Amino acid sequence: MKRNISREEGQNRESIEKDNLYEVNRYADTAFPVGAYTVTREGIMPEGRGYKDLHWHEELQFTYVVNGELRIRIDGKDYLVKEKEAVFINRNLLHITTDLTEDGKYISLNFPDKILGFFPGSRMEQDYVFPYTRGYMLPAVVLKLLPYHRLGLETYERLGRVYELKDIETPGMEEMRKMAESIREKMPGCKVKIKGELYTGNM
Repeated sequence: MKRNISREEGQNRESIEKDNLYEVNRYADTAFPVGAYTVTREGIMPEGRGYKDLHWHEELQFTYVVNGELRIRIDGKDYLVKEKEAVFINRNLLHITTDLTEDGKYISLNFPDKILGFFPGSRMEQDYVFPYTRGYMLPAVVLKLLPYHRLGLETYERLGRVYELKDIETPGMEEMRKMAESIREKMPGCKVKIKGELYTGNM
């Protein structure tokens, strides 16, 4: 005979299940708490929660699609994110990449919302960060990135691969290092352009 579950038992089960889905981001440098992950259908680097893996974390997440397209479910709603687009995911929300094309690859950056506030108690934090990240006014949004946004993210992804493989010599490795170095040389100009547009308000 099936026993009815009390409200308290149901809440306990939900709490245990949510605990099992919780992801802890372990930062390489706690003074710069940003977790960066590259995900494909085959796996995630460095180790973390990736493709078809329902989870949540206390950090904000910014996911950029390098190749292909993905479908992601965030707080029960489905989103389609195409190549060269990104999706912002608010903190503490259950999310899962439900589908990724065969050649698909994406980068996810996880970071605490306090990074956006400059310093604790700042006007920026009180008026422009916490009302959105603590009140869940903005659970998720798909973003169409400008060229220099994409350059920055793709530079990170390429340089990251070179760093991970720095002690491995394979065909084409030297060309990859040259490409990464070439992109690094272009970055100062890119930063000047971004700062100029932020200053003039032409974003």
